[in-house]
Amino acid sequence: MSDDKQNRNTRQKSMILEYLKDRQDTHVRAEDIIHDLNAGEERVGKTTVYRVLKSLETEGKIRKYTLSEKSPACYQFSGGHPECRHHYHLMCSECGRLIHFESEHMRQLADEMMAKEDFAVDESKTVFMAAAVNAAGRYRKEKKMKIDSLIFDLDGTLWDSSEGIVATWALVLEHYPEIHKKVTAEELASNFGLPLDQIARNMFPEQTEALRMRLMDECCEQENIYLAEHGGILYPKLEETLQKLSEKYPLFIVSNCQDGYIQSFYSGNHTAKYFKDCECIGVTGKSKGANIRLVMERNGLKSPVYIGDTQGDADAAAQAGIPFIYAAYGFGQVKAFDAEIHTFEELLDIVE
Repeated sequence: MSDDKQNRNTRQKSMILEYLKDRQDTHVRAEDIIHDLNAGEERVGKTTVYRVLKSLETEGKIRKYTLSEKSPACYQFSGGHPECRHHYHLMCSECGRLIHFESEHMRQLADEMMAKEDFAVDESKTVFMAAAVNAAGRYRKEKKMKIDSLIFDLDGTLWDSSEGIVATWALVLEHYPEIHKKVTAEELASNFGLPLDQIARNMFPEQTEALRMRLMDECCEQENIYLAEHGGILYPKLEETLQKLSEKYPLFIVSNCQDGYIQSFYSGNHTAKYFKDCECIGVTGKSKGANIRLVMERNGLKSPVYIGDTQGDADAAAQAGIPFIYAAYGFGQVKAFDAEIHTFEELLDIVE
């Protein structure tokens, strides 16, 4: 192996380990790592991420676990300390929020099960399902945000369009039999929020730049047509919440999508009536942060807030100099935010 390649592998391994270390109190999937690291300057391939995770698991620096047979594997930094595995999990049956839970009483119960029944409880796979009471209560106790408008990301914040996109991409790829690739919703979700040229590199790394962009142009065109007719999956109580918010504030959308994609969201789900303006990289060629500023200037906004689900969204809000609300029900993981929601409806409890 060349020195350059070895150094790059070492750097990528360190990045992934540091990423997990920073999020050791959350459940991180491989798709989260791929999405968030590729949002920066370093390109990390899917194969590399899985190879590094396997290596770190073998070294005892992280642990891998699944919470159910149908859920994807999660990874947690352990630093080689076996006691990191001793916690249970609470999952909200309404919003899907998952948190670690430690209890001496539960450990005593587990010890009793072992003593009486010779039954060993696997804490990492023990999940308590319940509806969180007053999930947004912590925001009601705090001072609400004083804003004059709300600006939204689209994918992972307002809707999930991945099923429709998978179908349209499959149709496009049928015309390219030399490309042996099956697009999955999980792979697409790990790329949501990224600029289109970066998505092209991630999805078709073995193709030439010219072919990648031609594929993206065709896929985006078919996406717009399909979604304008069929729509996507709106998050629970989205329309009711948008209706209430729009009665008090002007609402906007800024997304890293192609031209026409936001209009497809409007047409396919009949949501245009809630929004005053929108902008995207496919029209301006500018970054998300710059497009947020553009919408602010164009509409005379003084105190907006940006709502999104990825680190890229948080970075864009910081670039624009406005507060950020993290939609934790979406596709990504975010390090820092001004407020957090686990259902779209919780916005009503945050803004004044």
